[in-house]
Amino acid sequence: MSHADHADYCWRELPEYGARIEHPRLRQPISLIIDDPMPGYNPAYFHSGFRFGPARIPVSLVDEFADMIERTGIRGKFSIVPYPIGLGRVDRAIEGVSDVERRYFLDEIRDRIAPHMDITPEALTHWNALDLKTGQLLPYWEHVWSRSQTTETLIPYITLGLEILNNVDIPCRGVTSPWDFGDGVEDAYATAILEAQRAVYGRTFAWYFLQMDGSSPSVPPRLSVFDPAKGEAVVSVVTCDSNDFGAAVWGGGRPNPDALISADGQSGRLVETLRNGGSSAFHSHWQTMFSQGTYSGMNALELVAQRLETYFGPRIAWTGCDDLARYTATAAAVQLSAGSDSTGLRLSTPFACPRFTLSQAESHPVRDVHVDGKPLTRAASRAMFDQDSYLVENGRIYACWTLEGEQTLSVETA
Repeated sequence: MSHADHADYCWRELPEYGARIEHPRLRQPISLIIDDPMPGYNPAYFHSGFRFGPARIPVSLVDEFADMIERTGIRGKFSIVPYPIGLGRVDRAIEGVSDVERRYFLDEIRDRIAPHMDITPEALTHWNALDLKTGQLLPYWEHVWSRSQTTETLIPYITLGLEILNNVDIPCRGVTSPWDFGDGVEDAYATAILEAQRAVYGRTFAWYFLQMDGSSPSVPPRLSVFDPAKGEAVVSVVTCDSNDFGAAVWGGGRPNPDALISADGQSGRLVETLRNGGSSAFHSHWQTMFSQGTYSGMNALELVAQRLETYFGPRIAWTGCDDLARYTATAAAVQLSAGSDSTGLRLSTPFACPRFTLSQAESHPVRDVHVDGKPLTRAASRAMFDQDSYLVENGRIYACWTLEGEQTLSVETA
């Protein structure tokens, strides 16, 4: 079944059992999406009709970016364009880019960025569409080509992007759209992503970034393909910002971090969505990080992270897009029933999910909480509440653990 479901399952009430699915670890997930990275070249130069230079981005940017996310704890998604501008495959050779530079770019992403951010292909060229039969570029852009495609024609295109990155030991659980690739045929696109993941990795769960929503009070991920009986799901991770806060730097302007969060923490798109209690994903670009060599966009992004920590620190958790998507699918799919001995709750889900967090009303003082007989550690406060622990607060019991298959959550009272 394929549909566009906009519910926020992190607040899913299960009233029959006095239970509620919470945000993981009781923290609102926040994710950064970085689009367009490619070895050697500056996407802004090509995408602007060669107006915004320079044409090249030094490979050192990947180190500067890795340093920044290590300092700030930022998590999210980072793209690689597999066949940049149609000039060659990143697993073989790229015209105008030395093999030393190409390999260094990939090595640094694999070793320093992938441990913190999920890596995805961004279609194939982020330029003209590639004819897979001839290896030649077609006379129209990828996103234009995508609008007239079907599931059957999209599958090999997406599969090739996954295979190219897999060939350089960078596995990918998600996919990124160049521009609005897949828009107008999104059901076919989501199904093609699932089939491409199945073909390359044998997976039945995937996610993608295509849509932006700059006006809704809350912007949770959306279920595009969802069939728990088959263990299949494809999740659309939607950003809450319609425009890159730093896009002005492509033409020599200045970034605008206040568009996301102001210096006093009182306004901005991230402030709006976080105050409404949901998760928040936002996006930027590789050329924004470069900022025509000034790095002003990356410095502004670090400022955004610092402001978020100052004003929302204990309420939020930087989260990879795969974890965000997986949590959404698990929260939607989980089924509850009474335990076999009429005590505890039996939970069942086809999707494995770390840091799954469930709460119940506290009817009597709690002595212990177990999952399939394994005790969880009691957390003294929300700050200590994490994987494999439980918390009792304000008349509710919160439990956090890796939910997988069928498990029984038991609460022992005094």
